[in-house]
Amino acid sequence: MSPTSGGLWRTAFAPCLAATLIAPAGAMATQAESGTFGPSVDIRSKRMHPPVYPVAAFRAGASGTVQLRVSVDAKGRLEDVEIESSSGREDLDAAAMDAARQWTYAPGQRDGMPVAGTLRIPVDYSFDP
Repeated sequence: MSPTSGGLWRTAFAPCLAATLIAPAGAMATQAESGTFGPSVDIRSKRMHPPVYPVAAFRAGASGTVQLRVSVDAKGRLEDVEIESSSGREDLDAAAMDAARQWTYAPGQRDGMPVAGTLRIPVDYSFDP
């Protein structure tokens, strides 16, 4: 691997591309039946702007998962991103948040109308075997 500009390494992993809607248990079936869906992240955006592996973390062999909580408005614009669960390393957490700020999102829908919502996005920092 080679360093990217800014002294950061591109990740040596495929970050988790699934976003989890924050909803009560059993709500997913009800949502599908009612035409109500939560916000989502554009997978193409995540591929174009993957999280970077900070040099110090990479050299130290550090790994971990950052659980982000992302709020999206009714137009699909990012309102807020926060760490719901830390990887245990500030540099990995910050890199995950920076990447999430570059991604594009789709708003949730209720009765065919766009609505604001919140989703969870896990970002896994690990080394491929």
